[in-house]
Amino acid sequence: MRLTTSSLLLFSYLGFTTALPVTEPPPASDALTLRQSAPPPGVDVTAETDKWLFSTPMATFLAAMNSKNPPYLFWPSPSADACTLAPDHPWNFDFKRSCQRHDFGYKNYRDQKRFCAAGRNKIDDQFNRDLRSYCASRSWWKRPLCYTTAATYVAGVRANMPTYSREC
Repeated sequence: MRLTTSSLLLFSYLGFTTALPVTEPPPASDALTLRQSAPPPGVDVTAETDKWLFSTPMATFLAAMNSKNPPYLFWPSPSADACTLAPDHPWNFDFKRSCQRHDFGYKNYRDQKRFCAAGRNKIDDQFNRDLRSYCASRSWWKRPLCYTTAATYVAGVRANMPTYSREC
């Protein structure tokens, strides 16, 4: 298939309109694995969430997600559709892992009653960094399309206005 400017613009439009996450909790499914246990005494769950979300390398995050460890956090199911209403692998780019960390952030922030505008922006900014980091690791000739597609996904999540639990 030959890519033209009009087909890229059409994909960007379709990607933007379909990359919007669900604002309501999904129906019961394996999309999000429930916590397996309560946190041990003395564990700061918000600090632990922020560590996995903002400070942990992607490979380490994925290993923790696959083992659901620590068990007192909500972990996305590795088999679930991560990029809600958008392809997990657009143009054969693997955006699924970035979407999984984004879902992890949204779910845990909601559960911890700190999903507000500032918290959501931090999670969306990390989503952008994760996607851009992934694109930077692609071959030089694939990067422009990867960055453009990533920007479409980020614009999609930023355009969605979920209900916040409170003001920060």
